[in-house]
Amino acid sequence: MREKSSGHAGRAPPAFTLQPNLIMNSDIKSTIKTLNDLIETLRDGQHGFKTAAEDVKASELAQLFNRYSVQRGEFVAELQARVLALGADVERLKWGIALAKKTRQEAGLDPNGITFGAYLNLGCHTDMEAARSLVRGGLTTFARFSVMHGKTEVPTSAGDQKVLKALHSNYDMKAHTRGDSRQAGTLTDDFVDRFAIVGPPERCIERLKELQALGLDKVAISGATRGAAEVDAAIGRKLVTEQVLPGMQR
Repeated sequence: MREKSSGHAGRAPPAFTLQPNLIMNSDIKSTIKTLNDLIETLRDGQHGFKTAAEDVKASELAQLFNRYSVQRGEFVAELQARVLALGADVERLKWGIALAKKTRQEAGLDPNGITFGAYLNLGCHTDMEAARSLVRGGLTTFARFSVMHGKTEVPTSAGDQKVLKALHSNYDMKAHTRGDSRQAGTLTDDFVDRFAIVGPPERCIERLKELQALGLDKVAISGATRGAAEVDAAIGRKLVTEQVLPGMQR
């Protein structure tokens, strides 16, 4: 998610963009950790300045500290909008978009002043099992962000909570992103089908258009990850290049 430039005022929103393999999983992990650390630091500053404003006797200092507290709150709102790990599940994405807008509004910012994007796992194959196998490794990494500290901060069904808890308990960092890892085996087919985009080209296109309809401006897709069969990975790349990407332009 990013701040809209003033140049878009009164104009149509930017075209939907699909970018394969824009950012690798290791880069995403590092970026999210950095943003979460910054959010905690800014929250501490926000509460610290607010407390100082309440305690200080000089009115000029109180106004200054309040301004600093509000500023830190604005920074928190902006950064929080960038670290939601929601997968391709439509309902979770709806929730995330609504939360980002609400957080900005509470910080005194224009709730519609940002555009939205998502990083997703996509496995395209005419065989569903093969399609799922392409993304299982990468999806464990993406899904782990939802339960990084042992619990989820996102509205989650009891069934998904069970899957995420098993993922968290079984995660082996030495087998990070591998489709043949212990943690990959904890993801059920239903979970993979909703949190990733998998299946033949027509199904992938249908799912991507569902996300486009939510108001997403950009989707960066991560394809086959380590541990997937190379022959299936090659088929997946070919289908995405020759059918999915052109299909999204129609």
